[in-house]
Amino acid sequence: DGKVDMLTQPASVKVEAEDLPPDPKLHRGYLYWGGTQLPTKCANKANLDDTVTFTPPGALPIPVVADVCYCSSSLTYEMQLCRAEVTDIVGKLVGEYTVTDFTAAVANTDTDNASFALVLVNKGDGLKERRIALYDGLVGLSAMGTPSAKVTLDDLDVSNFPAGDLTWYALEGDVTLGEGEFVEVTGMPGKGKSMLFDDTNPANNPFNRTINTLMPPKKGITGVDIDRFSLASILKPN
Repeated sequence: DGKVDMLTQPASVKVEAEDLPPDPKLHRGYLYWGGTQLPTKCANKANLDDTVTFTPPGALPIPVVADVCYCSSSLTYEMQLCRAEVTDIVGKLVGEYTVTDFTAAVANTDTDNASFALVLVNKGDGLKERRIALYDGLVGLSAMGTPSAKVTLDDLDVSNFPAGDLTWYALEGDVTLGEGEFVEVTGMPGKGKSMLFDDTNPANNPFNRTINTLMPPKKGITGVDIDRFSLASILKPN
């Protein structure tokens, strides 16, 4: 029925050689995990699971404790998102990355979810210069309570030949309830403005349980939405 009944662990993702530049060197690595928890109005920090077991390619499982955890509350559940830097843990880049021992609360309701994501920032000879900025946090959006939110991504340096893209990792995507949602990006300065959409993500439903960073894009991914969009049309030189 499109709802999460139980946790499936261990959970794994595979990074292939073709996903990386030639002779890559890891500059930074971050592990994220997020999902639903029982409601405490975010008053009980012990309700958030800030430790998981992480296994990078060719290595032994190791407990990872979050550097920071965020919480967002509603009447019937709360959502958590945690981040930990794993640069020193990841040796071999190509292979399978596994996460287990994440205690999320799932019980076949519409909002239940649990997932993890990796951010691997690599350096490589011959690559074009690229500035990479990582922002995280957790904002709960609800038509009845908080229908919109403004997120400012500051301290960005844009080159004289502006190009770039924006990727989000959003918890609890949905399909039928999202019509009327939208994401709009405005460049400051320059005032360039654009709605973010593509063949996989309609302009009125971008958080629709899809992952467009894979080829072909994945659809029907219960409880998570990961998408990347070009910002070339709104970025201005310098």
